[in-house]
Amino acid sequence: MLRPVLAFLAGFVAYFITTGLFYGVIVYDAQMEIMAANPESFHADPKIAMVLIANALWVGMIQYVVTASSKKTVAAGAAHGAITLLLVNGGFNFLLLGAFKFLPTGAALLDIAANVPFGAAAGAAIAFVLGRK
Repeated sequence: MLRPVLAFLAGFVAYFITTGLFYGVIVYDAQMEIMAANPESFHADPKIAMVLIANALWVGMIQYVVTASSKKTVAAGAAHGAITLLLVNGGFNFLLLGAFKFLPTGAALLDIAANVPFGAAAGAAIAFVLGRK
């Protein structure tokens, strides 16, 4: 009973750390430029609770896929996590591109590409915990 909870927490921490490094350090300046150019499209004070809920749902989807898989190796978990976020985040970003005009195409494509290793990290962490004896 405790193992699935620990696996989720491990996946969430892995996802949170990798996204934090990428968005909080690597592409921070580019994000600030997009936000400054489109102030009407962003909250002045981001609703962090909503961001955390979205992240938890994505990690939950990864855990569901890893759990449903017959293989629980770290490599298989990483592959499942990468593919899951490619599909989920790709769909989300293309929806944004099709429905809204504030998001530059390059930023959306970068976000899709960046979420592949984020998903891999979460999936690997989940599989590691689930696969432990």
